[in-house]
Amino acid sequence: MDIHIKNGRVIDPFTNTDTVRDIYIKDGVLAEKSVGRVIDATGLWVFPGFIDLHTHLREPGSEYKEDIRSGSKAALAGGFTAVVAMPNTAPVVDNYNIVDYISKRAESIGLIDVYIAGALTKGMEGTRLSKIIKEPLGGCTYLRCFSEDGLTVSDKNIMRDAFLLCKEKNLPMFSHCENINAIYPDAESDIIARDIELAKDTGARLHICHVSTAKSVKLINRTKKNLNITAEACPHHFILSEDSHDYTDANYKMNPPLAAKNDVAAVIEGLKNGVIDCIATDHAPHAPHEKKIPYNDAPNGIVGLETAIPLSFTYLVKTGVLSPLEFARKLAANPAKIIGLKKGLDIGDRADITIIDPNKKFCIAPERFRSKSRNTPFGGFTCYGKKMFTIRAGVVFDFKRRFTK
Repeated sequence: MDIHIKNGRVIDPFTNTDTVRDIYIKDGVLAEKSVGRVIDATGLWVFPGFIDLHTHLREPGSEYKEDIRSGSKAALAGGFTAVVAMPNTAPVVDNYNIVDYISKRAESIGLIDVYIAGALTKGMEGTRLSKIIKEPLGGCTYLRCFSEDGLTVSDKNIMRDAFLLCKEKNLPMFSHCENINAIYPDAESDIIARDIELAKDTGARLHICHVSTAKSVKLINRTKKNLNITAEACPHHFILSEDSHDYTDANYKMNPPLAAKNDVAAVIEGLKNGVIDCIATDHAPHAPHEKKIPYNDAPNGIVGLETAIPLSFTYLVKTGVLSPLEFARKLAANPAKIIGLKKGLDIGDRADITIIDPNKKFCIAPERFRSKSRNTPFGGFTCYGKKMFTIRAGVVFDFKRRFTK
């Protein structure tokens, strides 16, 4: 269906423009003119489709928590047109057979683009490099990075070899930074320091996942100008602190854990000054029974695909930390650049678009999530920046019809 998006405030970080104008979609791409469905975007903000660099879709292996279909629906409901799926599935994404399975499943469902992170080591056991990182890419367009997300490869020599192979393939290393022998917050910054040194020695691109401490932000800032290093932060680490709960509700249990208030302030400052490049969700679904056990026994992680955009808008844009263009840069342009995607709102670009209402006030309602899981500490939070439409390849997913014929 051809689409005319009328009178929207178009905020495009790829061209560094912010202006009220019309957008036309024809045959799934941006066009000069089209005749068809009209979306009245008066008062709404129109962005290139948002990309989440850090999603756990749980398929294969834990489909009772989430699967590619339900995760794709959650992404669309949250305003994301593409995600990067992490490799800690069962079996682990350590060979091309699993990449082929995930990519074909996502293609057959056809809701969002699912890009894939390959595991660094076989079975994510940390002892031998995986088959997928050692073999040539062979034209695979879905594999966009490598990561041992959720775990850290402790052996520095294995990690150095992994960095060299990432450099050879021109794909970034997504690093979960956690020294299990150190006390938090040094557990994070110790591995960041190690991986920065490895990136310097090998020339590989390093992307640091879910930054959560002031010391980590300082380390990244110190070396960012001289090395190809990027970083992400999650809403829970720039909104919540260790004082936010009483450690009885496992919906507040995550890894990295919630940090001190000065760490939260440092992460916010890192987002403001560009030390932290992206906002990611670390969407980690768990079934209700898994979070209703004693805190210390419960698994880490919260869902985030359906909450990240309004939370980020409310706590970063409404407060003046980020401009609308910087907000879009953290959620669209920078993620695309990191995984090598060509995106934007130019004529001929594929029509991937996110539209939000900046003035729409609402409460986060987990019972309405499209995800299979509800594990969030943000239920009942009042937000602005409600997602109104997600458009992927010219197909509109609005969940609530708001348009004129």
